[in-house]
Amino acid sequence: MAENQGQREPGWFGEWPMLLAVLGLMIVGVCYIYSASHTGQGVSTAAEDVSATQVSLGQWLRQDHIKQGLGYLIGVGFILGLSLVDYKLLARWSMVAYGGSILLLLLVPLVGIEVYGAKRWLSVGPINAQPSELAKLSFILALANFLSRPEAELKQSQTFFRAIGLTSVPFVLILLEPDLGSSLVFLPVALVMMFYAGIRTRYLKRIVLGGGGIVLFVVLNVVYAPPDWRIPFQEYQRYRLLVFFNRPFTADLPSDASEAEVKRMERLERDKRYNIDQALISVGSGGVTGKGFGEGPQNALGYLPR
Repeated sequence: MAENQGQREPGWFGEWPMLLAVLGLMIVGVCYIYSASHTGQGVSTAAEDVSATQVSLGQWLRQDHIKQGLGYLIGVGFILGLSLVDYKLLARWSMVAYGGSILLLLLVPLVGIEVYGAKRWLSVGPINAQPSELAKLSFILALANFLSRPEAELKQSQTFFRAIGLTSVPFVLILLEPDLGSSLVFLPVALVMMFYAGIRTRYLKRIVLGGGGIVLFVVLNVVYAPPDWRIPFQEYQRYRLLVFFNRPFTADLPSDASEAEVKRMERLERDKRYNIDQALISVGSGGVTGKGFGEGPQNALGYLPR
């Protein structure tokens, strides 16, 4: 009996602080989505001017906060079902799930649907699915299973390189969609998992320093290098970096550039800065306490982009 004292309650039911935190975030998320989608004219998918008794079931289900709530219910049901499955069974099928997600990622450039210039979705009837989201979950399961090995094996260099290989495949496939944001999720997740599993820290330090150096070089090259010396990058990615580092778009123009060209680049900079400018206006005008629930002016006045 003494040996069991101080041990945590088994199962996810014993993780009540984390569960309460997640539940709180879910509630806040639904409230914020309701606040954001029910202020402006023509912004919400619901008919705001129609009373609740007059709104049809289809209109009701199309409201963003309702869809989010239904997604939460499906997710919670999935978690409850998954908690009843022996983790050994999950480990046994983790590589199958990983392989299936890689297959789906390979299908994206072939049969995926293009949205705003990027192919990231697969369409199955009325359902559009993003394989990169499935890849995140299956990758975590597969890497966790792979790293569940004796300490002596974890210290071997080949184990580290194989773990990097598991990480690189979905990373590259998602990066090519292109979806830089989703692909970058894999790197810190893999490094943290390898660190806690017991991979030699000198390997991890080298990859962090090497990766940090590459990132620094790419940023400096894209933002400050002359056009002939730049690494080939997607234009939208370069514009994001220029906006993030507050680099004037006109800085790359030659000294003898025409006034029309200067004005064109200034208009382009205003267009690319639109999102961040609206965010600054929203935060600045709201101050510490905000405008109030459902009173966001940028949304109400139709200033938010798609």
